[in-house]
Amino acid sequence: MNFENMTYTEFLLLLFTSISIGLVIGLYLFGNFKNITILEALNGFKKNFKYVLGLGLILLAIVIENATHTILDPFTTDYTPLICALSMNGAIVEAVQTFRTPAMDMFFIVIYIYFYIFMLLFTPLLYAVRDDKKHIKQYMLAMLIAYAIMMTFYLLFPVKTTGQSGLINAYPVLYSNPNLLEFVLAFDPLDNCFPSGHVAGPVLTTMLLFPIRDHKNYKRFAYFTLIISALVIMSVIYLGIHWEIDVIAGIGVAFISVWLVRNKRFRESLDTFLINIKFKSNNR
Repeated sequence: MNFENMTYTEFLLLLFTSISIGLVIGLYLFGNFKNITILEALNGFKKNFKYVLGLGLILLAIVIENATHTILDPFTTDYTPLICALSMNGAIVEAVQTFRTPAMDMFFIVIYIYFYIFMLLFTPLLYAVRDDKKHIKQYMLAMLIAYAIMMTFYLLFPVKTTGQSGLINAYPVLYSNPNLLEFVLAFDPLDNCFPSGHVAGPVLTTMLLFPIRDHKNYKRFAYFTLIISALVIMSVIYLGIHWEIDVIAGIGVAFISVWLVRNKRFRESLDTFLINIKFKSNNR
């Protein structure tokens, strides 16, 4: 499929239509509805819809962070040369891209764009329809922590993508398509590389689903996220988007976020903090 032959509106329509269809198919494949009825699933979604909307806060924060780059640019340093040096001057990216083919380009573009968005939306949707408050709260809190960490780096530690850094043999595969470039620029000014959010999100999702014995209702989805996470890591290198240091840092952010949401002391401290805020608000 050649995205260049589409208008940007047609591209967006195709993307969001296919994602909507994918969400329905995903519920059929991974919902494990043997123990709940369709009506119970709809009620579960209704009761937990506020948590699904939590993703909107993350997207809003990303858009705001993107807009502030032009304001902060004069006060920040470009750390791309440092990350480039730590990443062997892009040797791995250049080596991977020697195996480029049009079919592989399309495959990894779909992994990077489609399946990342699918996992971001589908995970809370799946927990919501199953009325799984424990795991949807855990997922949303982990995502909020992860993006709070990453956006701090994006604002104060800008790093350009490998394809935009001037490396001779690193080609910006994803950004060579005008429709894909316009879509990405809505959320990323191309210097939000360190850590990799595209890596942190899927890895975080996968980690929360393991060990399998504690998530029997999500066994198939857990293995699916494991495969997609591995492919996303490959895609960000292949497409000329991230340095391997970005990938390692993204995995690190995922580990920290999951550790915090599973840490009893952290959860108790957060609950106390939220209760105090609510108490003060009610007494004003």
